[in-house]
Amino acid sequence: MTIYNFYLFNTNGKCIYYKDFQRTRKNDMDLEEEFKLIFGMIFSLNSFSTKLCTKDSAQQLKSYTTNTYKMFYMETLTGYKLILNTDPDALGINDLLQSIYKTFADIVVSNGLIDPNDKVNCEDFENTISQLITSHSSYQKTSLLKK
Repeated sequence: MTIYNFYLFNTNGKCIYYKDFQRTRKNDMDLEEEFKLIFGMIFSLNSFSTKLCTKDSAQQLKSYTTNTYKMFYMETLTGYKLILNTDPDALGINDLLQSIYKTFADIVVSNGLIDPNDKVNCEDFENTISQLITSHSSYQKTSLLKK
């Protein structure tokens, strides 16, 4: 199991933080273009799942899976969108997303000197997120996966 990358979008759909952990396939696409595609896909999947929902309660997309990866998604009450791409067998990712959001709220949102809608450029946040993800049970070094 492993964790590939993490995206954090603000309420306007702008990617304010991105971290690549073990992305095994590099693409030639510009990162800004990738951010737009990821956000558009999440927006469309949310809309689609809401329209298919047969219950009166709100339907929320949590993840989707392909043969090679699983995309986990969490939207906060304040409209921030957190996305983690993992391999399909990763476990405990929804709890990890909650921990990441708590870190974001504690370090970035509560800091009056940082605008939480701008690109996150905070060493404390960067270090804490890296530590949270790399110490998670679903994170393994790519070299270990190839054995």
